[in-house]
Amino acid sequence: MTANTREPNQTVHDPVCHMDIDMRQAAGRSDYNGHTYYFCAPGCKQDFDADPEGALKAEAEYDHDAGEASMTMQSGSE
Repeated sequence: MTANTREPNQTVHDPVCHMDIDMRQAAGRSDYNGHTYYFCAPGCKQDFDADPEGALKAEAEYDHDAGEASMTMQSGSE
């Protein structure tokens, strides 16, 4: 009998659009400051690569429990 070498699903977080995705299905990845970030689409990777610090700052401010409604309120939109 052969050993199962298939990796289990591993969910990772796209820091640009905040989607959780299967790492094996990621459309791209970038290494930055010793960390690897995975992306759901090429556009998210491009946005991250253009301004990784800005993307990580926005990710840190994002309220994952409240979703986009929290970001709207924090940005001053009424």
